[in-house]
Amino acid sequence: FDGRNLPWEKSREMQVTLLRDRDDYLQVLGVAEKNAAISVGYYEPRLQKSFFYVSEGWQATLFHELTHQLFAEATNIGAAPDAGALSGVWLTEGIANYMESLNHRDSYWTLGGYAAPRLQTARYRAVRDGYWDNWTEFTQAGLERWKHDPQIGLRYAQATGLSHLYMDQLQQPQARQTFFQALVSVYQNSADFDALLALLGQDSEAAKLAYQNALTLTDSQVAQVCQSGLPCPSFVLAGSELKSATWSQLAALAPDLEWLDVSFTNARSADLLWLDQAKKLQRLSVEGTHCDAQLLILLRQLPALNDLDLTGCNIDDEGLKSLRGHPTLETLWLEGTRLTPAARETLDTLPKLNACHSKSIGWVKTP
Repeated sequence: FDGRNLPWEKSREMQVTLLRDRDDYLQVLGVAEKNAAISVGYYEPRLQKSFFYVSEGWQATLFHELTHQLFAEATNIGAAPDAGALSGVWLTEGIANYMESLNHRDSYWTLGGYAAPRLQTARYRAVRDGYWDNWTEFTQAGLERWKHDPQIGLRYAQATGLSHLYMDQLQQPQARQTFFQALVSVYQNSADFDALLALLGQDSEAAKLAYQNALTLTDSQVAQVCQSGLPCPSFVLAGSELKSATWSQLAALAPDLEWLDVSFTNARSADLLWLDQAKKLQRLSVEGTHCDAQLLILLRQLPALNDLDLTGCNIDDEGLKSLRGHPTLETLWLEGTRLTPAARETLDTLPKLNACHSKSIGWVKTP
């Protein structure tokens, strides 16, 4: 914010313990921490120490937990050891989720961006599902409430979406500064979120609309992702209204895509002709679009596809036959299509299918 590089006045050694394997990790942390069993890393603020063990995809957890440690120990704001315990836990978790997007490129690092992995789930929940937790209840919740909340995944998604918004996607120049001021207030146990709310709207309902609109991608934002040349394993475009030329640009992402959601967009089958190049694609949703049987011909060529959502699409029994014998499909969402019980003949040819969501078909997995 000072506009120039400044020397760090003092340095402090951070205590990090790297365990040999999962068994050692769980033994050291014990069973006191409820979420430890499903994690690969954890920062213990009372001990001022982080614990990790090496596992596939552990780098995001490393960045997440070390963010907690750095804010708690390496700042000069007088951080309280129980920051977020009383209120504002969404901010401490939100900034840590944001930091998971840190990526090392050839000669530089990137942070944030429209294609950040955690942001895809946040966009899915906000735009596709319409999820929004009331501003006051959400911002005032403390750590203990989150630990025992059955909807904690949804809370994390909203915290992630808001953090990305304030950090680098809102157009107001003061957004990031205001976000950091609120973060400092949480670490000093004097949480104040009024200024953050004002950036979105005058009340929770107005903030919800602004949040959803800000997360819905535009042509220029999608083009920015496509032209970056960077891998993009997951991309959620729910609710976007894009030009045909923009849909075509998505072909640049096809080789790396594993999850693509274009639900409730203006996409048509003709806009997605490049999908046959997405050989790694596992999960696809075209729910609520104008896609039809033409798309299924392309999907037949995808060897990794296991979850396909065709809800509300113009698909009939004859069109579904393009998927006959697909070797990897496990889940199909078919509500609101023109399928009849006759489609069961096609479904019975799918060797891995174990779930079909459609009351009109009445398909039951045979032993």
